[in-house]
Amino acid sequence: LRWPQRVVLRWPQREVVLRWPQREVVLRWPQREVVLRCPQREVVLRWPQREVVLRWPQREVVLRWPLREVVLRWPQREVVLRWPQREVVLGWPQREVVLRWPQREV
Repeated sequence: LRWPQRVVLRWPQREVVLRWPQREVVLRWPQREVVLRCPQREVVLRWPQREVVLRWPQREVVLRWPLREVVLRWPQREVVLRWPQREVVLGWPQREVVLRWPQREV
């Protein structure tokens, strides 16, 4: 890992941006958030929410714990997986389907 080519301090946003060619790291407080950016990809780490967000063009994956929840997002669609509730939520604009097991409930 090399030293960044550029360091930017933003106030009042309370943000530090470290830049390299093709990469960027953003540190935000008091939100306690770190954003890692590369071409076509972004990773966001948030605490105390304990959340990781992975982003690509047209796609997003959100991992949350201790909620034990995974959210998959595309344009016009969303899938949420929850455990130990054993629940899957399928979402579209204007519609939502919830699947639960072992109750075998829809």
